[in-house]
Amino acid sequence: MKQYQIGELADILGLTKEGIRYLERNGLLPEKRNEKNNYRYYTRKDITTIQYIYFYNSIGFTLKQAQSIHLHSTADELDKALEEKSEDLDRQIQELQKKKNLIQLQKSRIQWAYHAREEINFERVPAMLYLPVETGNSDKRHQLMENRWIQAMPQTMLAKQLFYENGRLQDLKGISVEKELAEKLQLPVDESVIEYPEEECVVVYMKRPDGRHEKLIPIFEWIKNHDYRITQKMLVSTLLAINEENQKLLISQIRVPVKRKKGA
Repeated sequence: MKQYQIGELADILGLTKEGIRYLERNGLLPEKRNEKNNYRYYTRKDITTIQYIYFYNSIGFTLKQAQSIHLHSTADELDKALEEKSEDLDRQIQELQKKKNLIQLQKSRIQWAYHAREEINFERVPAMLYLPVETGNSDKRHQLMENRWIQAMPQTMLAKQLFYENGRLQDLKGISVEKELAEKLQLPVDESVIEYPEEECVVVYMKRPDGRHEKLIPIFEWIKNHDYRITQKMLVSTLLAINEENQKLLISQIRVPVKRKKGA
């Protein structure tokens, strides 16, 4: 029976000597010594054991689990362990795909940071849902719903409804999300949620300091000068927060549902 010294074994397997000693110290590989010279030695069986331990470890099992699977599992037990690991990897792949989708979402929003020219456009936009969060509603069910919407960020967005009241521009803080995305995320919805249907709207992508509304006033003036009337409160959704010249800026989508005035 051919015997291998630790250096030879390390070269064959592409491991370090310390890596092999680690397996021995942790009971994953029996330590054997030559009676004549007291050197450690290893056999082809040891090579097979190490290869399988590292194979099972590489697909997600701990070293202890890998040793047990290789040395003690029946065919049925091995099949079951591998099937469970496969299902676990499928779940991990799904979670990684979700993270990749979030990265792509943020990258697409970054493009608005580059192209937010504050031009007033008239375009068809998808249905949106808006959840007011400063309503004084202390109902536990409503609080749980609000928490779910917050936990879904950045797929949901911080938002405000803006409107004139008693000659002054007022705002109501909340959270917005595209209706189709809300359904995919299975976000809870009740009577407090306001729907903005898919429709033609005045739309502006704007870069502005947080809390500064004066840049929005020209939008109201444009609507008035072009013989439109506002049919629902302006919705300002924050796509992205950035820093420029030590100033925090928000990249926002401003959506104003409008209709032509009669006779216009």
